Amino acid sequence: MPLAAQSPERPSDKTWLDQILSVFTEVHAGEGAGAGLMLVNIFLLLICYSIIKTVREPLILLGGGAEVRSYTAAGQALALMGFVPLYSWFASRVDRVRLLVGVSLFFLVYNDFFALAVAACISYVKVDFFIWVGIFSISLVEQF
Repeated sequence: MPLAAQSPERPSDKTWLDQILSVFTEVHAGEGAGAGLMLVNIFLLLICYSIIKTVREPLILLGGGAEVRSYTAAGQALALMGFVPLYSWFASRVDRVRLLVGVSLFFLVYNDFFALAVAACISYVKVDFFIWVGIFSISLVEQF
């Protein structure tokens, strides 16, 4: 059917969530649930990053001072030089849902590994955690 022949949406076609979100932006019928899930996803990712970054700085500074932080930042740059092409390769070969779920699970599992390493008092975990948070922050932007 040509665009000119389509009838406009009726307000009765919209759900209550579509109507509420329509106050803020243009939302078509049936888009409210997806928009709401995306909002929750973004909110949780940003909250997680804010908490993790707050933990990262004192951990590295107390573990070795500003000099170790400088060297670790250089290590983070090197790690990102490998991670970004790997992420691009993976993203080009899977669909969007698998990408989001796979990358989210990857970081969730690694977060648990770091929690176990800290509980086991492994000394080098501070440097690894600093680098991991840098990679997480880049992938967070990509996920967004």
